[in-house]
Amino acid sequence: MEFFYRVKKGDDIRLISEKFTVSPFTVIKLNSLKEELYEGQVIIIKKNENTYTVKVGETLEMILNKFNLSREEFIEKNGVNFVYPDLVINI
Repeated sequence: MEFFYRVKKGDDIRLISEKFTVSPFTVIKLNSLKEELYEGQVIIIKKNENTYTVKVGETLEMILNKFNLSREEFIEKNGVNFVYPDLVINI
C-alpha cells in the first residue's frame, strides 16, 4: 500500500516511521530525502508487509539470527548496522 502524507509541525522521520509502522530507511530512500523534513512537505509512505518492530532488549545479532539474515543483507535493506527499541526494520 502506498499513499501520500503531508508533514506536520514537529514531525521527523522517526516519528512518521513509527506512526505508520514503516522503516525510516524506506521513507528516506523512497522520497530521496537529503535534508530535514519541513512542515507542509508531501512525502510518499509505502507500507511493506515484511517489517518488524525491534523490542526492548533485542540486539542486532538476535534479529539477524531470528530472521536468518546476514549483516550485509540487513544493511542493504535498512541502511544502518544497528537497532534500538521501536525501530521498524525491513526483514
